[in-house]
Amino acid sequence: MIATYKKQATRTFFAFLAILVLIAIVIMVQGKNDLTTALMLASGVCFFWSCWALAKAKGRSGWWLLAPLIANWLGALIILLLKDRTASAASGTAASATDEPPLPEWARTK
Repeated sequence: MIATYKKQATRTFFAFLAILVLIAIVIMVQGKNDLTTALMLASGVCFFWSCWALAKAKGRSGWWLLAPLIANWLGALIILLLKDRTASAASGTAASATDEPPLPEWARTK
């Protein structure tokens, strides 16, 4: 897997879960209101962003985002079960932080 996309997918998925917990708390305390609608929109963005990043981490096209858009949770399951097409998976080695592109000269510390 491509490490940067995998990290991005993990972060957005945990943000999605945190927003879902926040939605449950707000609904229990105040009932459904404009805040819960905004939080639901934010959770949807996090869910689809994490699906997109996971597809990219597995070396697939970003168009795989259409799977969860069409089939929702079943589409997300399809993305989870996709085989890894990255070079590290083909060679049988684990992807690491060294797979990321090197920093430009101006960004390196001495």
